[in-house]
Amino acid sequence: MMIVAIAALAAACGGEEDADESVDAQAFLTRADEALGGVSSFHFVLTHENGSTPIVLTLALTESSGDVQMPDKLQGALKAKAGPLNIDMKIVAIGNDLWATDPFSNSWQKLTGSFRLDQIFDPSRGVREIVRTAKDPAVSGQDTLDGIATYRVTVKVGGEALRTMLPVAQAGREVPVTLWIGKDDGLIRRIRLEGPLNGSEAANIARRLDLSKYNQPVQIVPPTS
Repeated sequence: MMIVAIAALAAACGGEEDADESVDAQAFLTRADEALGGVSSFHFVLTHENGSTPIVLTLALTESSGDVQMPDKLQGALKAKAGPLNIDMKIVAIGNDLWATDPFSNSWQKLTGSFRLDQIFDPSRGVREIVRTAKDPAVSGQDTLDGIATYRVTVKVGGEALRTMLPVAQAGREVPVTLWIGKDDGLIRRIRLEGPLNGSEAANIARRLDLSKYNQPVQIVPPTS
C-alpha cells in the first residue's frame, strides 16, 4: 500500500514522463519561435552549477534575475564575485543605454563608453536565437514545471548563437542544450546549457535559465537615483 501511495503522489505532483514519439520536434521548435515572436515581456532567472560567467569589470556572474520588456528593455539584479568578494548589483538597460548600481554605495550610475548589455547577459535576443539555430532536435520526455505541462526537447546550439545571450561563448563550439516548451502555448519555460561555452570553463559547468510571467505588465524606465 505504501508503494502505491507514493506512486500516486508522484503522479499527482507531476514530473518526468516518457517521450511522445508522435511529436515532431522540429515543428515544435518552429512553434516556439513563433510564440516568442508574440511575447511582449517575460521574467527570467539565470543560475549556474559548478562555475560562473565572466562579465565586464572582471566580475564573475553567478546569478541574475529580472524582467524583459520587448524589444530592448531589461531590469534586473546580478549576483557576482570579484575575487573573494560577493557583489550585488542592479541594472537597467533601455536600447543602447545601460545603468548599474555601484556595489558599495548602491547609487545608480550610467555606464558610458563601450559598456553594453550584450557584454553581460541579454536574454531578450538570446532566447530566440537559440531556438532559431538549434540543430538535431529530439523530444526526450515530458515534464510539469510550476503546473505547466512541457515537452523536453534536446538540441545542439553553436557558440555564435549563444554569444547573443552569453558573450563568453566561443564561435565554432557546439553546446548540448535542453529546452522545456509548453505543450499548449509553445512558450519556453526553461533552458539548460550543459558543459563549457569555451576552452577555459570546467567540463561539468551548467547554466539554467527559467522563464515565466509571459506578457505580464512591466514598466522599465531610467533610474532616477
